[in-house]
Amino acid sequence: MGQRSPAVRTSRARLLRELGSAMRARHWPALRHCATGFTLIELMITVAIIGILAAIAFPIYTRYVVRANRAAAESYLLEVASMQERFLVDKRAYATTLDALGYATPPDSVSPNYQIALNAAATPPTYTLTATPRNAQASRDTDCGVLTLTNTGDKTASGTAQDCWK
Repeated sequence: MGQRSPAVRTSRARLLRELGSAMRARHWPALRHCATGFTLIELMITVAIIGILAAIAFPIYTRYVVRANRAAAESYLLEVASMQERFLVDKRAYATTLDALGYATPPDSVSPNYQIALNAAATPPTYTLTATPRNAQASRDTDCGVLTLTNTGDKTASGTAQDCWK
């Protein structure tokens, strides 16, 4: 009862063999003539498309990085100005060095791209914070140039652009 007759076993095996040979006979010629790689034209079109996309994307990315670096410097200058105002309330004078404010070195997002300087005068109490671009930032951010923030809140840039401070 549990075993099949030999005729059923052979007919099933024969059916699978015939089915496999029919599949191979039908599909093998199509597979044999099918290309297995890329043509030179297809490869060159792909390279040209990638080149066009890179030519468009790289300048946009570079402008974005320049703006991000400038925004980091502006944020740092505003933070130092806030600390100067706190220092003025506590000591009745502005700090003459960044060390006195607790900012011995600028953060890593600012220091590679900007040189930060603090100029303070005792009478009347005033200060000027400047962020001078350096390295790649100096050559890429010529529209804004040196960023300046004073104790009165005046925000200026040495370049020709009008919207350097956001």
